[in-house]
Amino acid sequence: VWLSTATYDSAYAAYEEAIRILNLLKTEKYLAYCYKSLARVYAAQWRNEKGIEYIQKAIDLYKKDNDPEVMGESYLIKGTILAQ
Repeated sequence: VWLSTATYDSAYAAYEEAIRILNLLKTEKYLAYCYKSLARVYAAQWRNEKGIEYIQKAIDLYKKDNDPEVMGESYLIKGTILAQ
């Protein structure tokens, strides 16, 4: 929704709040998902360095789960950001 409506500030606020809560709960699977989503928000605004920072955080957490599907998707996002 945020991408089509360009409500980036709202997206940042929502993801940062989710990240804060998920860090407290130590819920790495959902934390990685938030990092991945936040990376996409940064990339949509051409803030590629921040996008890479957050997608790498997601990748690092996903590596712990050894889930090839989300790893593949995350590396795809990283490649897309790097190609911009």
